[in-house]
Amino acid sequence: MQRPVMLGMVKNDATKHVLDPTCGSGRRLVAIMGRDTFEKYERMNLLKGDEWRRFGAKRASHYMRRVLEGRTVMVLGNAVWEAMNLHPSCAWFKGVEQYGATYYRVPHPSGMNIQYNSKETRDMARELFQRVADG
Repeated sequence: MQRPVMLGMVKNDATKHVLDPTCGSGRRLVAIMGRDTFEKYERMNLLKGDEWRRFGAKRASHYMRRVLEGRTVMVLGNAVWEAMNLHPSCAWFKGVEQYGATYYRVPHPSGMNIQYNSKETRDMARELFQRVADG
């Protein structure tokens, strides 16, 4: 059985790794869900570089959708969700079956995203990540 996927935008500015658990968005996700749950996920970014380019992301999404067929994917943020051309009316922490995969919409764990200031949002994220990770 394949591990679920966390799909982010681009590599971390500081370490140049995909969702590095020691800094940035990766560290914030570990704080929310715990390291054990975090490690159950395969981590990918839509773009290979370290700069978000909306049109490049749209082009990359065609390839990424094929890569993700049959997988369960936690899509981190609206920019990735929109680039992947996923159903626009899907609410946070809900999922859609599209392109042969299951995609969940999760707020981006950027330090600039105030949604995670809410304990309720952190609890909802933790529950969803744990449920998906445990299959």
